[in-house]
Amino acid sequence: MEFLRIILEQELNMREQKSRKNKVAKAHLPILKTFDEFDLSLQPSLNQWQVDELKKLEWLEDKYNIVLLGGAGVGKTHIAIALGHLALSRNHKVFFTTLEELIVLLKTKDIVKANATRLGYLQQCALVIIDEVGYLPIEKEISNSLFQLLNKLYRKTSVIITTSVEFGHWGDLLKDEMLANAILDRVTHRAQVIHLKGESYRLLDHKNIFTRKDFCRVFRQK
Repeated sequence: MEFLRIILEQELNMREQKSRKNKVAKAHLPILKTFDEFDLSLQPSLNQWQVDELKKLEWLEDKYNIVLLGGAGVGKTHIAIALGHLALSRNHKVFFTTLEELIVLLKTKDIVKANATRLGYLQQCALVIIDEVGYLPIEKEISNSLFQLLNKLYRKTSVIITTSVEFGHWGDLLKDEMLANAILDRVTHRAQVIHLKGESYRLLDHKNIFTRKDFCRVFRQK
């Protein structure tokens, strides 16, 4: 009986590891980002208490959404990815996509079986992250498909949206004011909107080739 118990425990551990690897692969999250790497001193609109509340993932259990709103480089995607990896570590199903990639999935789901499968998996996830909303205008037909998708996820799945577009301009983005209002109604009904401000992290961390020691050494030699 002891031998059987050990065998069964090993089998369960192997299955759990396989399940986790499968979830990580299907999540399509970009490179690992964590809150330990996030410099709060450069983000005046977010404090440590708020970060700690986000990390608890109670909002995920309660099917709340998060909208990360702000200009380029203020940390929207970093926070979204960090929350995605945290949810994965707690055995939740996660799906990450940019809006541009999601549009491709919606356009081709009827002709590309793999894309239909990915959309099917998306609807099974506890957390869906839609990154970079607002960089490209959206065709009205796709806006309708996006509404239908978000309507299916409404109150069943938590959605994180990163966007640089204020809510008042979503009508222009989606080419339809009524549709924009309907989408925002579902996204923001049970949601925390986090308006990130401050300077771009990338600009603050700007580096150029003339400050590299090896380049300067070679340049002086010439």
